Amino acid sequence: MTGLCIEWLQLERSPPSRWALPGASSRLRSKSGLRSNLTTSVKFKMLKLNKLNEAKIKAAANRSRLVFFVGDKTESQELSEHEQLNLNKSLSALLINMPKSERARSVERLVSSLISDASADEVVINGLEILFDRSLAIDPVRLLEACSKNKTLLVSWPGDKTKSGLSYALPGHPEYRSYKPSDLSDVILLESDDAIY
Repeated sequence: MTGLCIEWLQLERSPPSRWALPGASSRLRSKSGLRSNLTTSVKFKMLKLNKLNEAKIKAAANRSRLVFFVGDKTESQELSEHEQLNLNKSLSALLINMPKSERARSVERLVSSLISDASADEVVINGLEILFDRSLAIDPVRLLEACSKNKTLLVSWPGDKTKSGLSYALPGHPEYRSYKPSDLSDVILLESDDAIY
């Protein structure tokens, strides 16, 4: 994807983490890696409340209060009761009228402001796909770490947990990212089987 276009900003993106390269599937939009079947709901596999609380306690002891949910996802009543922030929607609404030349310089400030403006101390963050757009020139994990000093962020990771850490998209995809365990020292990973790492 060569830049943020108005059409892209008005859509919610589905993650390319398990896809082939752009253009390899008829379900993908050429060049952008976008799907036509877009989703708006926060979904997690059933989480036991004590596991979620344990994860939040562990996160509170870190410099950054980050909990990432990874793996298969289904509805979770516990998380639906938290304040929600969809970055695909909220951030794109702020960027869409901004000149392209200013977007990369403004995105960190805008994301920080969106999170700070949330009234709750614990916020579910979903719709991270926009942060992986290369034209924004940011590291999504580092940005969320910086924004989680004063709030606990419960983040729906749109990629995969691998043997070597976390990944988003496939190698060769323009939005591919990978993170080693050493990159995630302040992140609590809560998988769909309720295990906490």
